[in-house]
Amino acid sequence: MITLGIDKPPMRRLTYIDWLRNVSNFARVFIHASVPYMASAAPMWPLNEEGSYLFDFGVFETHLFVMEMFYVIAGFMFGLEMSRKNMREIAQNRGQRIVVPFVAGVALFTPIILMYRGFKDYEGYGFLSPDALKASYLQGWELGMENFFPTGHLWFLYYLIFFYALTLLFRKTLDKVKVGSALKCLGVGIVLSCICMHFMNRWILDNPLTLTVEWPSFVHYYFFFLVGVKLSNRDAFLDNVLDRSKVFLRVGVPLGVLAIVPQLWSQDVGHIHRDVIQASAIVLGCASTHLLVLGLWGWFGRKKWKDSSTLRYFTDASYWVYLSNMPLVMLWHVMLAPLDMSIYVKFPISLFGAFGMSMLTYEYMVRYTWVGAVLNKRRVRNPT
Repeated sequence: MITLGIDKPPMRRLTYIDWLRNVSNFARVFIHASVPYMASAAPMWPLNEEGSYLFDFGVFETHLFVMEMFYVIAGFMFGLEMSRKNMREIAQNRGQRIVVPFVAGVALFTPIILMYRGFKDYEGYGFLSPDALKASYLQGWELGMENFFPTGHLWFLYYLIFFYALTLLFRKTLDKVKVGSALKCLGVGIVLSCICMHFMNRWILDNPLTLTVEWPSFVHYYFFFLVGVKLSNRDAFLDNVLDRSKVFLRVGVPLGVLAIVPQLWSQDVGHIHRDVIQASAIVLGCASTHLLVLGLWGWFGRKKWKDSSTLRYFTDASYWVYLSNMPLVMLWHVMLAPLDMSIYVKFPISLFGAFGMSMLTYEYMVRYTWVGAVLNKRRVRNPT
């Protein structure tokens, strides 16, 4: 049962959560690094090169589970927090760690991300001139204001704020909902996600891009957040997920591969069986998403992971990597664009270049500063 304000002894570190968080975080970096090299154009990206369907496949398959997994992790940690802290402590902690980074991130990173969109108007490295940078930056601000200011990649935090508030507001009602069977959770989740997908603009999940709440995606993601809250009880539901994880993955992985087939057919807008293809895309995609999320959670939870200082370091850095990586990976994209080299060379450079820059800035600008204190806790540098 989830209650508030009960003092409990410190809980031992759940190492499998660290692994889930880090693997999901790197998968998200992989998605962003792949986008300009896809065969299908991404309208919101600053540039699109002549790409390969290999990147489409990688992005599609990874996108089936990665953001949903983030919300399950967030719900799990929030459930633990609700069982150990009172309302005031929760509000203070979430305000510092979520609201402040969201507001600061939107003000700092979003105009930079939008600025990159103006770079396609210049040949070569012409966008690096002071006048071009100024014009692109102002154009980014204007574009943001015209579109109710995009949240960019920080939409995850934006929805998370609502999820925290809703869960606290209806905690007594939610606490009465008993979840014991992973199969029932799976069935309800698939049906709910299919309904949500039906009302979206695309055949795959729409990520919200502005401060306007998109209710189909909101409901879809909130379900996964609540799954995490229920898993935090560490009762029969968690045991059931652990026990069925192998079966979920054995079914979810091939379904996820199969789900891309109707996505490819969707390019033919005049197909005689377009409605059937759309329904197939929705059902296969939703089923594989729920199977993969529960399956991966159970698979990681069953493993005996060894704790280490390296793992903890990457876990501490993961929040900053999330905040900083998208503008950095876009920077690598626009810097590499004028160069005459294969996209199979540009991709790993942008992937590891952006990830490396995030880690370096975390070490020297975040970890031991007030920024690190806001995001996690200020760390003390070990004397050498």
